[in-house]
Amino acid sequence: MTQEFYISVTPVRDGEYLVRTEDVAMGVPLAEELVNWDVGRWLRQAVQVMHDPIVGLLRGNHRGTTSTATAAETSDLVSLGRELYDAIFQGTIRDSWMIAQGVAQNQKEILRLRLGLKDDRLPLLPWEVIHDGARPLATNTDIVFSRYRTSTNRVVNATDWQRTTDNEQPLKILMVLAAPTDQEVLELQQEAEQLQQELQRETPSNKQPNLELTILHQPGREQLTQALEHEHYDILHYAGHSDLSASGGDLYLVSDKTGLTEVLSGDDLAGLLVNNGVRMVVFNSCQGVYSASASENGSSSGSLADALLKRNIPAVLAMAEKIPDDVALNLSRLFYRNLKQRSAIDLSIARTRQGLLSSYGSDQLYWALPILYMHEEFDGYLQATGEKPPLTRGIWDDDLDLGDWQPGDFPESGWDRQEQQDQQTVDNLLKELQAGNNANPPGTETPAIDQPQADAIDFYKLGQRLAAEGDDIGAMEAFGSALRLNPEFAAAYNDLGQVFEQTGSWSEAMTSYKMALRYQPDLSQAQENLQRLTEEIVALPKPDDATGAAAPLEEENP
Repeated sequence: MTQEFYISVTPVRDGEYLVRTEDVAMGVPLAEELVNWDVGRWLRQAVQVMHDPIVGLLRGNHRGTTSTATAAETSDLVSLGRELYDAIFQGTIRDSWMIAQGVAQNQKEILRLRLGLKDDRLPLLPWEVIHDGARPLATNTDIVFSRYRTSTNRVVNATDWQRTTDNEQPLKILMVLAAPTDQEVLELQQEAEQLQQELQRETPSNKQPNLELTILHQPGREQLTQALEHEHYDILHYAGHSDLSASGGDLYLVSDKTGLTEVLSGDDLAGLLVNNGVRMVVFNSCQGVYSASASENGSSSGSLADALLKRNIPAVLAMAEKIPDDVALNLSRLFYRNLKQRSAIDLSIARTRQGLLSSYGSDQLYWALPILYMHEEFDGYLQATGEKPPLTRGIWDDDLDLGDWQPGDFPESGWDRQEQQDQQTVDNLLKELQAGNNANPPGTETPAIDQPQADAIDFYKLGQRLAAEGDDIGAMEAFGSALRLNPEFAAAYNDLGQVFEQTGSWSEAMTSYKMALRYQPDLSQAQENLQRLTEEIVALPKPDDATGAAAPLEEENP
């Protein structure tokens, strides 16, 4: 099962945006914030760090056959990701997000973060790089990320997207290869056939494959139309060249009669796909989606992705920039292997990003290039499954070919990374508080203790005494010292949470209580504190309450 967390961003006036939660799990409070963003500066920064990898090869930035980001670019990417994260998750939105994570973690369910952007410029930003300080969210498997196209018309029969409960019915993929030169076509053909053979080889000979890949070589408009009408494919995968245009982007095919290029507009393609029940489209092509680099070139035309989303295609995957063919093949291999396991699309993409990180290293930006849009009413499953996949590693039990990435090549996909994130959240705030410790009023200085001569219990008792005396800063520092000596000190986490709560830091308080219960699940005081605080936050006035959360927004933004 999954927990939903929808966020929409709506422009209000120049530089001002309304960020609000649209759909959340039961027990998670709705929230909204009026914020001011310098989108132009973010776009300029995005252009610098998300350059075309193919252009990077010509500039001499390469490692083997792929492009490499410099250390400065990688640092800038993380910096941009953290800034985008902080811009979205602030105030009541951040509190709601923390509660949603706690609810999903408690129920051992995947948290699905969906971002809806109503502005023309916001979709150009690389939201896939949002970074919570510990990790990029888009590379998670406990929190999966996708975008959705916000619209006023949500009247869609989502049941039309659901596959029959006959699990023996294979998922049918049509891979279209189109390139202007014979050499490019030959390379694409060889890679596609290799992928086709791998997917077939992984299916036992006595079973029907649940994923069926068909390759269409250099088709024209007529040939593509006939293939879609006769075979009823679920996924269209296009590898070739595309461009932006006023007619919803252009996709380039090859006439089988003249050998010349034929152009299929995005609007025409969308109609063809809708009429034939295609539920997902993958574009491995340049400018399949409108990105920051396209904006830099002054283009304001529509993209293929936009045209398809307007016609309610359930899922569209496009690349922010053109990627090398070997990377595209690896991406396809990872993605379709996950779909073969009946995983949801967004979870499959998250695992694919992890695989790209493992294969090419953290100094590569390929993991950030896939942009996934899913319709807001689509659950992400292309094949029926009686039970949604749990958060386990069971999916990786099947053997992989030598040289392919393995789950052990990157961090555990369970809750360990969440634990590291929570730990870092507490540590970061403690450092901030320690930095301001010199500002304590006279008479509230924290007594010095020689740390090598003290143990965690000493600091814990000191923290209790300082908290009782009202010295919140000193108490936080003492509890922090206790936790550095004993990172699994549940009682110290609980008492630290109480101090955080006393100072109004509710999100940090919830994190501390969760850490206490992680190390001592039967700690009744932490259970009671977490339940009480959650209930208090849920009971807060909703943003549409005239006396509630909307009032401070007017004061902060007169």
